[in-house]
Amino acid sequence: MLGFRKPKGKPGEAPRRKRAWELDQEEDVKAADEGSERQTSKAFLQLRQDLEARAQRVKDAEKRQQEGTKTPARAAPPSPPPPPDRICVFLDIETKARGKHAVPVGRLKIELFNDLVPRTAENFRSLCSGDHRGLWYRDNIFHRIIPGFMAQGGDITREDGSGGRSIYGETFEDESLLGKHDKPGILSMANSGRHTNNSQFFLTFKPTPWLDGKHVVFGEVVAGFSVLKSIERAGSKEGEPKEQVIIASCGAIPSS
Repeated sequence: MLGFRKPKGKPGEAPRRKRAWELDQEEDVKAADEGSERQTSKAFLQLRQDLEARAQRVKDAEKRQQEGTKTPARAAPPSPPPPPDRICVFLDIETKARGKHAVPVGRLKIELFNDLVPRTAENFRSLCSGDHRGLWYRDNIFHRIIPGFMAQGGDITREDGSGGRSIYGETFEDESLLGKHDKPGILSMANSGRHTNNSQFFLTFKPTPWLDGKHVVFGEVVAGFSVLKSIERAGSKEGEPKEQVIIASCGAIPSS
C-alpha cells in the first residue's frame, strides 16, 4: 500500500509563515533553555561558595589545633642566688727573740673562700674569733717555717705540730681538694692524710703545685705581704724558727 507523500514546496516559493502555536512552542523551548542555563550557573556558584566556606572552616580548625597544641613558652629559670660575701679575718703578728720582748710586725689580712669551702672557712673564722668553747688562735705560734716554702701554725693544743683541734671535733673531712697552691699567700689546711683536718694551717711563700689535690685551700692573703716576708725571714732550712712568730691577736673583720 502506497503511503501518502506530502508534496514539496516548489523552488522559488517564499517560506511558509509559522503558525502561532509553532511560535509559542519555540518560545517555550528557548525559555526552558535559558532557565536551565540560569539554574546551572546558580548551582555552580553555590557549589563554589560551599567549597570556599568548607576550606575556610578546615583552615580555621587547623589554626585552632596548632594554637591548642603549641608548647607554651618555658619560663626563664630563676637566677641562682648570688654567692655569699667572702669573709675576711686578720692575724696580728709579733716576733720574739729569746730573752727579748716581743716586737710587733704587722697585720695579715686574709680573705676566706667561704663560698667554695664553707665548713673549712668557718672553722678558721671561729678559731680566729675564739667563739667556740675557748678554741682560739690568739697567742699561738708558727711552729714550722721554711723559707721559699711555707709557714705552718695553728696547733692550739701542743704548739709543736703534733696536736690541734677543730670546732667540729678532733678532726673533720676534706671539703674540696680543687684549690690551687699557685702563688704566695695561699692559706691551706695542714693534715696528716685524707680527712684529718683540725686547727693547723699553713701559708705559702711561693707557688707549691705539688701540694694540689692533697690539702684544702680555703683562703689567701690580700694585704700585709711585707708581714708575710718577715715571717719567712724568721724561718730556717730545717723548719725550726730562729725566733718565735706569734699570733698576738686575731679575729674577723666586719664587712663594710
